[in-house]
Amino acid sequence: MTAKNQVKSPKILLSVRINPETLIKLRNFLIQNYGSTYYLGFVVEEAIKRYLDTATPSTHAHENQHMNNGSSPTKKHIELLKWLGKNYNYQVLLSDILSYIKENFGIDERTIKKYRNFLFKENFVKIAKKLPNDAICEVNAKKLVEILKQHVPIEELRTYAVAEVLKVQPGNEIKEKESIADVRAYAVELYRTGYGIEEIRDKLEEFTNAVLSKKRVQAIVRQGLREEFL
Repeated sequence: MTAKNQVKSPKILLSVRINPETLIKLRNFLIQNYGSTYYLGFVVEEAIKRYLDTATPSTHAHENQHMNNGSSPTKKHIELLKWLGKNYNYQVLLSDILSYIKENFGIDERTIKKYRNFLFKENFVKIAKKLPNDAICEVNAKKLVEILKQHVPIEELRTYAVAEVLKVQPGNEIKEKESIADVRAYAVELYRTGYGIEEIRDKLEEFTNAVLSKKRVQAIVRQGLREEFL
């Protein structure tokens, strides 16, 4: 049965990171076999089904072993990250972090140390400059957004201060030149197909695993259209 003849069923959004070379090969395969990247979801789903049909527990046990060595963040950890992401993008005072922990989780020294160490050891923040009675901490915006995307609706996340860092710094979302060209080409393809800006944004966020604003998406489309005439 071909992709065009498949009966439609409810779908869910799946965002993953893959090697840029694999992505280029996948897009080329789609264009050669289907004429566009429209059937990306169908092809990926079929590949996953085939893998699951042939894989055994030992196939990926070793690959995932490192994931089982660490504990997952608790609800309070996520609340701490949400507070950080909502209010800070580049820097935060250490005293502000400690005040939030005391007010929301307790004033016990072990509790304060537990949540403070979580932020620093997991590299969500790091000391940028020491002050006489305080310290300026640099926020790891990229890592913070990656974690928050797993726990916060995307529309809500777009309103967070930390998401603004990725919106106003294009190089943070898509670093490789080949990837940028792929994203622009995909955006133009969607635009010519008749997708609206919000629909294109949703598709590009799935494609790049980045948080994008409407303004950023419009810029990507315009740049892609201009490049076609160069």
